[in-house]
Amino acid sequence: MPEPPPIRSYLYAPGSDPHVMEKALAAGADAVILDLEDAVAAEDKLAARGHVAAVIARAGGTAPGMGPTELHVRVNHGPHGPDPDDVAAVTASGLTGLRLPKIG
Repeated sequence: MPEPPPIRSYLYAPGSDPHVMEKALAAGADAVILDLEDAVAAEDKLAARGHVAAVIARAGGTAPGMGPTELHVRVNHGPHGPDPDDVAAVTASGLTGLRLPKIG
């Protein structure tokens, strides 16, 4: 099996804005990171989980215009590591990987 090409570009999109996430998926980047962490205001984080989950469900890895785009989600930091509610909300077919929060 041939090795996949290297990722040359990552494009971040805030998880609180479905329109921007869809535009990011169609932009042609090698990987798109849907951000639940810094790009989302505290009061919008719960709704953002739902928005990100919906985008992942629609994309399923094969959305029109996506091509070979990898789909990642940057999750928040919980009390003992990655926020388990973020992880549970976005783990679905079409997700390539999780981006872990900064260690502070």
